[in-house]
Amino acid sequence: MPPSAQAASLAGTICDTLTSAAPLSKKVTKVVSFGNEESLFGSLLASLVLQAANSGCKSALSSAEHVVGKLFHVGKSPPKTSSAPTYVRALPDLAAQQVASALGTSTAYIENAITSVCRSVSRRGNPVSVLDAEFPAARLVHMRGLNAFVSLAARRCDLPGWAISALNSGALQLVLSHVASADVDPPVAYFTGFGQQRHQNGTATVSAYFAGADRGSGVARFVVWISHNGGWYRLTTGASGPGWRIDLATGLNYKWAVEAVDRAGNAGPVAYSTVGTS
Repeated sequence: MPPSAQAASLAGTICDTLTSAAPLSKKVTKVVSFGNEESLFGSLLASLVLQAANSGCKSALSSAEHVVGKLFHVGKSPPKTSSAPTYVRALPDLAAQQVASALGTSTAYIENAITSVCRSVSRRGNPVSVLDAEFPAARLVHMRGLNAFVSLAARRCDLPGWAISALNSGALQLVLSHVASADVDPPVAYFTGFGQQRHQNGTATVSAYFAGADRGSGVARFVVWISHNGGWYRLTTGASGPGWRIDLATGLNYKWAVEAVDRAGNAGPVAYSTVGTS
């Protein structure tokens, strides 16, 4: 469906909702659900509601103002002075503010981005590259904000239908290109050697050296245990490597164990080794 026909269809649906006998709260809920389907929110959706009422169902303008007030005031009753002209005057600035908030940037940046994107897309620039140049940190969480940006740019620049479709598609491709695959592979740990220094008081400082490897997010830390006579004692849960040092009684055998944990939280198999103190 062409964008103009799609907008007209949505406007007709909104008019049907506004003129229904349903309570105001249900009207707001329905209008918001329509907006979500079209990736519109906040002032962009409010603008469409007022346009629909002014063009297709003027008898429901009062109801439209109440719905718009609910959208703007987040569940609170709008001031009695609020009216369609008041909202219409405020819409451009509010739209830019809400898009900026959704994308984690400033209103001035959004305004400059609109100008740049409109110019580049009109010249048949690659929509993914165009959006990536303006929003390199965009992720899936920013999808609605990007869609709202595209809607705002389309209104400001009067973009043709092909450009709007290209930008919407480009926004999705952009965030998907930034999705990293989940790290589900556990790391491995292994001992690389031991060293000890004997003291005259019957103890020795034993150093255990270890390393690890991970194909995904990388090794974050090592968990180290030591055992004598069957019981295991955890020395640390946060060793970053490459070893651990401890004073032990001489003339005994000690079992060591080490486990690697990667940055995604995956724990690998435990590696063991036995070392005697002389």
